Amino acid sequence: MWLINTRTLALELVVDPKDQEYAILSHTWGDGEVTFHDMENLTAARSKPSFGKIKTTCALALDCGYQYAWVDTCCINKESSAELSEAINSMFQWYRDAAVCFAFLADLDTGTAATVPDQLKEVRDSFGASYDMPVPPAPTVPDNLGHCRWFTRGWTLQELIAPSDVEFYDCNWCFIGTKQSLMEELSAITWIDINVLEDVEALPTVPIARRMSWAARRQTTRQEDMAYCLLGIFDVNMPMIYGEGPKAFLRLQEEIVKENNDLSLFAWCSEREEENGDDGGTDSSIEKFRGLLARSPKEFARCRHLERSRAHSSAQEGEFVLTNSGFRLNTHLAMSQLCEYILNVNCLYRVTKEDDQVSTPSLGIPLTKTPSGFVRVRPHTRLLTLDPTAWVGRTTPVYIHKHLTRAESTCTVFPGTEQSFAFVFETGSRRWAWQSDDAIARPAALWDDFQQLFMTAQDTRFTGIVEFSLTHK
Repeated sequence: MWLINTRTLALELVVDPKDQEYAILSHTWGDGEVTFHDMENLTAARSKPSFGKIKTTCALALDCGYQYAWVDTCCINKESSAELSEAINSMFQWYRDAAVCFAFLADLDTGTAATVPDQLKEVRDSFGASYDMPVPPAPTVPDNLGHCRWFTRGWTLQELIAPSDVEFYDCNWCFIGTKQSLMEELSAITWIDINVLEDVEALPTVPIARRMSWAARRQTTRQEDMAYCLLGIFDVNMPMIYGEGPKAFLRLQEEIVKENNDLSLFAWCSEREEENGDDGGTDSSIEKFRGLLARSPKEFARCRHLERSRAHSSAQEGEFVLTNSGFRLNTHLAMSQLCEYILNVNCLYRVTKEDDQVSTPSLGIPLTKTPSGFVRVRPHTRLLTLDPTAWVGRTTPVYIHKHLTRAESTCTVFPGTEQSFAFVFETGSRRWAWQSDDAIARPAALWDDFQQLFMTAQDTRFTGIVEFSLTHK
């Protein structure tokens, strides 16, 4: 890990950063950022517009008694793919281990004159009269704090959560407050739980979908970084492959699945209902089907009120397996009035009514069966139910696609289900009864037990067998 010596401003390689106390900068990138190679010539680096951030960060760190500081723009050799990958996978840990984090809000001006506290004059003089130093705390929280670009960037999410001590400064390096003093404002702006802001160790107790919702309104310059910036939030690691585009977020979810059995990962909704046919349109691009994995954090925007469910945990706590074709899990699928299967994602949706009464219905997502496994249907919708018996029943292996192509998602009828053969048995007498639950169908993959039909996929030579028993009344 490369660190800046706060006295000399030179980069120094530290093998084990845990042996050193250091300050760390959190900021948004702008024009003229100082790079790793710029730091080889400090005279040239000082001429860059953003060098002032580095100088002031080092001055603040030195005043706090820290020999080192870290700034992402100049402390990572981005020309080395190995070093860049190590940095991205380690960044959450680096911010968590930092003694203090300085959050610089470049587009916030509190209107406070940039005077220098007496206790910092000596430090300023040692660096030169051009240094900008922080002023005493502002009397009130700025009304436009939540409008800062810093709250819209992907990387700054972990930079707020990971460090225990964060100090906020405006564009003139005027002190605004700390993570502790601004706790309620920060939670309201970012949707992050207060207990997580208080203690990063509480992070694993938050459902995966709710953690994803914190990133739903954030952006990154590179599409892949929207996945890479969340590695620390979910405590996973993966190699960096710039150029893979949206596949990065799919890989992130696959890595999360390997370490968790939290089904809330599948509780996302596609971004806009009108894009999924709610307006009654017949646009061929409308998505009617999806796999279990989301395409981006934006699809978790409606998951900020999810809570873990305990009522059905016994049926869902077992492992579920990710294969090369999708997910395999043992569960009981409920049935909806729309002839759809409903998968319990084992979480509750917290609803606060006008009279402040709180309701927490269970949440499920609709599925439909295909010859190759289940797929998600009407991906903009979810089912809420207060029925405690909705998902009580015998569990069976269920296979669900993890991802569909655009063609599969927008087709009117999912491939393989174009033609179906319904099985109807007429006894000719009311004295006989057929218990369909006891029926055994072959091939099982083509049998839809709920609708009592075979999906023949337009196969004119299809042969199916149904074994059942008759009971005499």
